[in-house]
Amino acid sequence: MSLSMFAAFWAISALFVITPGADWAYAISAGIKGHRVVPAVAGMLSGHLVATLIVAAGVGSVIAGAPGVLTVLTVAGAGYLL
Repeated sequence: MSLSMFAAFWAISALFVITPGADWAYAISAGIKGHRVVPAVAGMLSGHLVATLIVAAGVGSVIAGAPGVLTVLTVAGAGYLL
């Protein structure tokens, strides 16, 4: 892997972690309610680490190459969110 590819991967990974979303809303609401925020943030970072490792292992390329698998994962994710 070239240095530029490696740097781009980690730049996107960093953006993935700092972009606000439902996970950050949970951490903020935990802090507002007086609960401990550190476990919430640790859980968020653990999830992002697992997702980053999965992509780094090349699973993303395999899934992108099989449109049927991507469709199944999309529908399963939508079902989970409902």
